[in-house]
Amino acid sequence: MQEKIEEAFNAAQEDVDSMTQEVEQAMETAKSNAEDAFSNPDLSDLFVPADQDMREEIELPGISTIHKMVDEFPEEEIEIDFPKPTYEKNDMEDLTAGYEKMPEFERKINNQSEKGQSINDRLKAGLKIGMNDRIGFIKHLFNGSDQDYNRVLSQLNTMESKVAAQNFIISMVKPDYNNWEGKDAYVERFMQIVEAKFDN
Repeated sequence: MQEKIEEAFNAAQEDVDSMTQEVEQAMETAKSNAEDAFSNPDLSDLFVPADQDMREEIELPGISTIHKMVDEFPEEEIEIDFPKPTYEKNDMEDLTAGYEKMPEFERKINNQSEKGQSINDRLKAGLKIGMNDRIGFIKHLFNGSDQDYNRVLSQLNTMESKVAAQNFIISMVKPDYNNWEGKDAYVERFMQIVEAKFDN
């Protein structure tokens, strides 16, 4: 058995050696052919003289028809008369009948405390949440939902008291998010920001 394996191995080794020699010989031949081709700067043998060119001219279908149509076009210019649009003149009085006087609007102020406040003062009254806190709250407290976060903040901004805001968070928000279990640091920071809105 050992002898048969050795014979098979020797036969395979001879086949590999002969193949290697053939590959090396082919590579040498290709290398010499490439060197010969690139050593001659004259490339005239690559071009066929025009009188010996046996290729047929390619004609695309429909090209001859287009050439005939172009030749048959008349030389003179053709004028086309387009109908001119007509406009009706409208009297302003006809259009605005019953609106002789412009309406006068009175400013209605519901909340007397907002009467003297500027826009900046009104915006300052909302929740003040920094970018890092916002990202952390959305990721950890609102399961990555930007819409839920914005909805809750919008509702918190309408709350009138700290107790109402706390009750809203405890009874409405936390149950939707597994009572924020294991997220105590974020919950504590969120509650500090909400309570700070009502302390000012």
